[in-house]
Amino acid sequence: PGALRSCDSKFSLDDLESRLIDRGQDSSEAINRRMDEAISEISHYTEFDYVIVNRDFTVALEELREIVLTCQTPQSSEGFDLETFLQSKKNARLKG
Repeated sequence: PGALRSCDSKFSLDDLESRLIDRGQDSSEAINRRMDEAISEISHYTEFDYVIVNRDFTVALEELREIVLTCQTPQSSEGFDLETFLQSKKNARLKG
């Protein structure tokens, strides 16, 4: 009670996978596991008070700060749609 629940999401699953690969820190198995976890977590986005779409870390951090200070919906989440987020050629192999 009294807590704000926010969900941080990448712009797309392709974007998330690219970032994980580009970091070069995780094995293919770890990346696949993290992608599966992301799909599971984002499917619950309607349970959160706010969604922050993390296209740029500095902007996402500022939006989080604004949520805490003003409880206003961040601009990045306007028009967020789970189905659009989940659609990609890479995601098709993850769901299968």
